[in-house]
Amino acid sequence: MSEAKEKSRISAEVLRGVSETLLMPLWSRAVESARPDAILRDPKAKEIVEALDYDFGRFARLGVDPVGYCSRAAIIDRLVSQWLEMHPAGAVVEIGVGLDTRFERLDNGQAIWYELDLPEVIALRRHFFAEESRRRLLAGSVFDSAWMKQVQAECSAPVLLVAEGVFYFFQEKELRELFGQLAEHFPGGTLIFDCQSPWFLWYSRLRHPVRGSKLLWSLARVNNLERWSPGLKVRRWVGFGDSPYYDGHFRRFPAVFRWIRKVWPPARGAFKIVEVSFLEVGNVKRDTK
Repeated sequence: MSEAKEKSRISAEVLRGVSETLLMPLWSRAVESARPDAILRDPKAKEIVEALDYDFGRFARLGVDPVGYCSRAAIIDRLVSQWLEMHPAGAVVEIGVGLDTRFERLDNGQAIWYELDLPEVIALRRHFFAEESRRRLLAGSVFDSAWMKQVQAECSAPVLLVAEGVFYFFQEKELRELFGQLAEHFPGGTLIFDCQSPWFLWYSRLRHPVRGSKLLWSLARVNNLERWSPGLKVRRWVGFGDSPYYDGHFRRFPAVFRWIRKVWPPARGAFKIVEVSFLEVGNVKRDTK
């Protein structure tokens, strides 16, 4: 890299602790894009990695595997695409968007996208993504209802909320309160997020490479979520190795993971992507009898 280009790189010093973790999926998508058998292709991720002043090589040295991150992104992309097919002019809210590029990958030319993250993350994001009529950047905490009220006021269309790699860093009490807020502000809306079982979260903690961040929340049984709020309904969930979502790239996971999934069915719940709906007020009693 030339000296001039080196000096022009953008500092990532604002990312500390939990915020720094957003660089792992970014790096993973950039690395994966170079493979001929890529799970997904993300040229924008490669552009951002090359522009940031950060030692991305440490992820490779610490054994971070791009496959898991890219598989998660690809499956969530599939679920979001299916939602957009049913609601082409809907609103998509990406919670904890980091430096994700789902808008570039999936935008259908009709939907409105809101991209939410902490102020320092959004400030960094603005170096690479510009706001436009159908793309809004929201700076704030996910727990601040101000952004919910803004989206609620601006959108009469159906709302899809997406939280990829976000909820692990909060306590269950916080998430219960958050889900209640989301159900209140977005009745009829949908939320897609990923989570891990308690035993797999323990394993993930052992390998977690970012100091100042700790994986806290796990979910043993998906249906337990329906106890959190009377307006919450689990629509479906994708377990580890489930077809057709893992077809074509499951072989890329370590052989021991594939073997455990084959011989021990509960391993399906080790990692899961969940889709829940926030019921309309008039439907709550009927669905919770």
